[in-house]
Amino acid sequence: MNAAINAEDLLVQFPIYENSHRSLKNKVLNISTGGRIGSDAAKHPVVKALDGLTFSIRHGERVGLSGHNGSGKTTLLRALSGVYSPVRGRISVTGKIASLLDVSMGLDPDATGYENIYLRGLIDGLKPVAIREKVDEIAAFTGLGDYLDLPVRTYSSGMMVRLAFAISTNIEADVLLMDEWLSVGDADFRAKATDRLDTIVSKASILVIASHDPTLIERMCTRKIHLEHGQIVSDEPVIRQVMTKRTADGEVSPENEPRRGQLNDPWVVRKAIEDHEGQPRELIYTEGAQPGDDVAKLVSCRLTDAAGQAISSVLTSEAFYLEVTYRVLREGKSLRPGCVLTDEASNALFWTIDSDPALVAETTPLGVYRARAEIPGHLLAPGILQFSFCIGDTKLSLNHAYAPLILPIEVKDDLQDDVVRGGYRGHLPGVIRPKLNWKTEQTGPVA
Repeated sequence: MNAAINAEDLLVQFPIYENSHRSLKNKVLNISTGGRIGSDAAKHPVVKALDGLTFSIRHGERVGLSGHNGSGKTTLLRALSGVYSPVRGRISVTGKIASLLDVSMGLDPDATGYENIYLRGLIDGLKPVAIREKVDEIAAFTGLGDYLDLPVRTYSSGMMVRLAFAISTNIEADVLLMDEWLSVGDADFRAKATDRLDTIVSKASILVIASHDPTLIERMCTRKIHLEHGQIVSDEPVIRQVMTKRTADGEVSPENEPRRGQLNDPWVVRKAIEDHEGQPRELIYTEGAQPGDDVAKLVSCRLTDAAGQAISSVLTSEAFYLEVTYRVLREGKSLRPGCVLTDEASNALFWTIDSDPALVAETTPLGVYRARAEIPGHLLAPGILQFSFCIGDTKLSLNHAYAPLILPIEVKDDLQDDVVRGGYRGHLPGVIRPKLNWKTEQTGPVA
């Protein structure tokens, strides 16, 4: 099941009561900074926080919500999470939802830290046995020790935030909703918090995050929806212009003065998947942007021809190769790279996981690895397809690095390919076009 979000003609509005004392100045300010003011059927004034929103978010997308204060970003997140019900229209969400909108929600100041862990788990719909399995991990992450046996009202604000964050982020979800990037606690705890958030985001099938930070949206997202007065004014892909340079010894380093690169240039342009016209099919991540956790990180991914040249298109009759470079940062894991190929409708055509016998070791040693796999010719039908890459522990069914929908490949029809066409030059439908071993023989004369 692929995660998905669909919204159609979404209207969320709030009635305004006892508003006769408000001045014209206040009404003008509300119009300029918040949702649109209108009236309901009973002529009561209402604020249209979201007005006629229609959009779809598919599996693998990371969507950033931008806009001024009061533009409807947080309201949209709450509507997606089910906190607000639309007055008109509908929302359909496929997959389990996790909301990081208010991490302190549900904390009881008179209950102890441990009791709050159980209470929050029950609020999130977990069974007691599932909560017990998480308690030790959450307690260790807080670093609060014996304070967890004391009432939360005795905590400092920093301790409260540690507990709330540890509880709220101990989740697994298909759809992750965030209102700004969480940055809490002292320097040591912030580092732990950032690592945990990176892991949660990498595992989620869909991310929707509201932020005023354009740099964060560029770093985290593949798509940006800009809201004003509760309406969508733009919905466009995020185009990253991060440049890297390949030096003579093969190392990659960021450059202070980036310039546009060409296919045979030593410069590599890292761009969002939607911008694939004429660009080399290679992504090289700078160290701070490498997808993954403290176990493994993706370094680069690319698609090549048989000669090792990066490509963005291939004929149906031609073989091509996918190549992924990754780092193993922690011992004790059995790691393998893998990828999934999807079509334009987000249908998974196939998954493949490295089955090289050289990886049969119980654990993968620390180091940098490069894996290469051949996609044979006479397999794929024409279309624009997209690769997602991951590094996972096959024994635990756990991905430590995941980069969704990052490399497209345009498969073009080879009209001269008689191996599968048999001389036919018309349209052949289907998502695959495999070469089959046909054998025909005459079994007798015409009757």
